[in-house]
Amino acid sequence: MKKMLVALSICVGLLTGCTGGSDSDYIETVKQLSFDNGVIVENIVREKLTGAEFQGLNGDKVRIDKGLAVFDGTGAYIFLLKGMEGKIQELASNASVVPVVIGSNDIKWEVEGETKKGKIIKAKTEKAVVKISTEQDGDYIKLYSDSIKTFNGKTGKAISDKELKNYNQLNNMLMAE
Repeated sequence: MKKMLVALSICVGLLTGCTGGSDSDYIETVKQLSFDNGVIVENIVREKLTGAEFQGLNGDKVRIDKGLAVFDGTGAYIFLLKGMEGKIQELASNASVVPVVIGSNDIKWEVEGETKKGKIIKAKTEKAVVKISTEQDGDYIKLYSDSIKTFNGKTGKAISDKELKNYNQLNNMLMAE
């Protein structure tokens, strides 16, 4: 998904209210845009927020470093290599690591501001923020995959997609146990 994908959605006044419509109509339209792989923006944002929330909630107890999950439950670090997924629940429990589940109602969506060509949409939870830069071109909204950025909600520090993928993978392993 690193290559630039463009999702276009026609905003027909009566159907979506995007042209001259409210911010909430604009947000609802953006949430339903999909990329070439069929995944809609709302699901991408939920996944990014889940990884960032997991990091924010458990960042002092677990970190991901070069394919290793590092737990600190008793002052000693335990390294969990891939292939040891069966022990992850025990290690996470010892370190008081909590899995994260984010539902649609847990995300607050708003228009953060306007640019010359579009709007910045912000989706946030308690510990995470995702910003989406959109471009409006007449009745169309352009959205590129690299225009969806994730930040720590407390520090404002950007979180890379690689970090988010790792934290989501660890969170999913904890949920599956």
